[in-house]
Amino acid sequence: MGWKQGGVFGFDKPSDAVNFCSDKRGVIHAVARNGTELRHHMRGSKNPYPWEYEGRVIPGSFKGSGSIEIWADGNLQLIWPRTDGKNDAWWANPEDFSDPSEDPALPKYDENHVGWIGLLSWMMNNPNADLDGMFKKTSDSGVSCVRSFLWVGDPSASNLYHFHCLPWMLVEQYRVDFNLLNPLFEEQFKKLARYCKKYDMSFMPIFFMDRYNDHIFSLAGNVNGIDDKFSPEARPIVLSFVERCMIWLQEIGCLKYAQPMNEPAHWGNDKIAHQIADFHRDVGDKILEFLPHEGLIMDSSMSEYVHAWFVGTRNSDGSLHVCPHCLMPMGRDEFAGRRIYSEHHGMSTIQGFLSGGFDIGLGSAWPHVASNEDGSPDGKKECPDIPSYRQGDTGEMMDSMYYALNESTKAGKPHIFSWFPFEALEHKDPPSSTPQENYDNWRKFDWDRIRTYSIVRRDFELGG
Repeated sequence: MGWKQGGVFGFDKPSDAVNFCSDKRGVIHAVARNGTELRHHMRGSKNPYPWEYEGRVIPGSFKGSGSIEIWADGNLQLIWPRTDGKNDAWWANPEDFSDPSEDPALPKYDENHVGWIGLLSWMMNNPNADLDGMFKKTSDSGVSCVRSFLWVGDPSASNLYHFHCLPWMLVEQYRVDFNLLNPLFEEQFKKLARYCKKYDMSFMPIFFMDRYNDHIFSLAGNVNGIDDKFSPEARPIVLSFVERCMIWLQEIGCLKYAQPMNEPAHWGNDKIAHQIADFHRDVGDKILEFLPHEGLIMDSSMSEYVHAWFVGTRNSDGSLHVCPHCLMPMGRDEFAGRRIYSEHHGMSTIQGFLSGGFDIGLGSAWPHVASNEDGSPDGKKECPDIPSYRQGDTGEMMDSMYYALNESTKAGKPHIFSWFPFEALEHKDPPSSTPQENYDNWRKFDWDRIRTYSIVRRDFELGG
C-alpha cells in the first residue's frame, strides 16, 4: 500500500515550527511556535485521539525550531531558542497533564455548580495565569455554573494574601478609598467571566462575605467615613458595586445567578437580623433588575433573615408573616411564590443532607431546594491542610447525589447543588498561616468526585 496524506498526527494548530514526542501512556506532546509564541499541546492516547482544545503557553518569546523529548528520568524536556538568541529549557512530569482521552465530557446540567471560592483573588495575585484547561475540565465535568467570592478583605496577618485583591484602591496600608476603583479587579473579573462564557458556563458572583469583609467598612478601613457595611452611608457604595458587576456579566453573556452575601449570621440579635434582612432586600432587588427571581440565590445557612423580604406577607395558614423577635410584619406580596432560592450549607454526605435540613426543605413552602458542601462536618475525605474539614469522598458523594436527586424528584422540586472542592486549599507556611488557594495544580484536583453529580443525573434520565 502507498502512503496516505493525513496531516501530522492530525495536528491542526497554528504553527511555524513544531516538534513531537510521546509518553508511556501513548499521549503525544506537541510544542508549536506560532510567531514568537510557544504552546504545548497534547493528543489523547485512545480513539478518537482528541487534541486539547487549546494548549498551554510557554512563557517567553521564541524563534526558529526546538526540541521536546522524554528524558531517561521520565520527565518531559523542552529546549527552544529565544528571540534574544539564547536557548530556554523547560521540564515537567508528563503525567501531571491529564490524558485528553480520559474522562470524556459529561452532560451539563444547569443545577450543577462548583464553588472555586477564592479563584478571583488568586487570579488577581496571578494575573497572567493560563486557566483555560481548568475551565474546560470544569465544564467537561458537567458543571454549568462557577461560583467565586469577589473579595475577602480581611487584613489579619494570615489573610494578607487576599487583602489587596479588592474592588477598590488601597490608599493607605489597610485603608481603601471607595471613590477609586481597582482596574485589576475589573480586568480579572472579566477574564474569569470570559473563561466561563467560552465553556458554556455562567459565573455566579458572591458579592460580600459576612465578617471577612467588615474591615474596610469600618472607620479604620476606609477614608470615606463609612463605619459599618449595613449603614445607610455604605448602601450606595454596595449597590453601585453590585450593579457594576452585573452589567459586566450581562455584557459578557454569562449571567444566570448571583448571591448577595456568604454566611451572614445574626447570632440571635434582633437588630443585626433586621440589618441582614434590609441589606438583602436592597441588594436582592438590585440583582433582580438583571435576573428573574430564580436567579437570586440566598445563603440561608446561618440566618433565614436573608430572605425575610422575599416571601409573601402571609403564611400558609393565612396568618401574617412577622419577625419572631419583634413581631414586625415582613415579606412582600410579589414574592408570595418564593421563586428565589434559599440555600443551606454543610451538605455532602447523606448524613450531612439530613442534619442540614434537606428533608425539611423538601416539605416546606419553597418550590425548590439548594444545597452547598461548604461547611460539611463529616465524610471520609479530609482536607490535608485543614484537619477539621471533612466531606464525602467519591463513593459517599455518589450515594448522597442519588439520595438528593431521588428525594427532590419525588417531591417535584428542582435541586441546585454546589461543590466545595478542598483541593485548591493549601498552607504556604504551616501551621501558622491560614490556608490559601492555589489553582496552579488544578490537574491534580479530585475530578472523579466532581463528576459524580452529572453521572448520577444521567443515570436518572436513563431510568437507572
